[in-house]
Amino acid sequence: LGDLIGLLRVCVSLVKAHKLASDALHGAAAAQGLPTPLVVVASNYIWFATKTSPWRQPLSATIAYVLNHVYNYAITDVCLYGRLPNWPVPMDLISAIFGLRPLVRSCAHSVNAIGVNHYFRLYVDVFRTSTPIMTTSGSLVIQLPLGITLRAAADGRFEQSEMGWDLTPSSLRRVLRVITKRYRFSPDRPVPIHITESGCCAD
Repeated sequence: LGDLIGLLRVCVSLVKAHKLASDALHGAAAAQGLPTPLVVVASNYIWFATKTSPWRQPLSATIAYVLNHVYNYAITDVCLYGRLPNWPVPMDLISAIFGLRPLVRSCAHSVNAIGVNHYFRLYVDVFRTSTPIMTTSGSLVIQLPLGITLRAAADGRFEQSEMGWDLTPSSLRRVLRVITKRYRFSPDRPVPIHITESGCCAD
């Protein structure tokens, strides 16, 4: 997050490259009289949650809600619907202000399947400065502005991989449920969903 402008430029370049690749695949298949090719967008889905009940951490729960929409839905929405989420952050409106709406709209239906990559969930803490629970080489701690901390904190209820990440099929189930609800049963254009990555991170 130290170079937000650079990050956004990379995202725009990735979307442009995706559009070119999708057009090339569909064009080549059509030119040779072949069936429509399978074009998949495989995204890394991280489930953001609170360590305890959302009712006990309302601010953290709100931030987790926003992060789930911004991080988990933005790219897939662009590739399927040609738009960005406008709730809870008006991302599609922001893209229009910066002249990116034509690019975003051109990506509608550029994929016909979704790939889910999921390894762990991240706990959201606000105004927490204590030492993260995880201290292994695989520890993942992200410091955001305003005292917001994201961490893949170890939970004693779960077995851990060699990288120190919890093996939590419950978070994969949660991701699949929300992705299925948002895309698989969408009246706009339902698409198949594939689990493309969900490993144990073993050496």
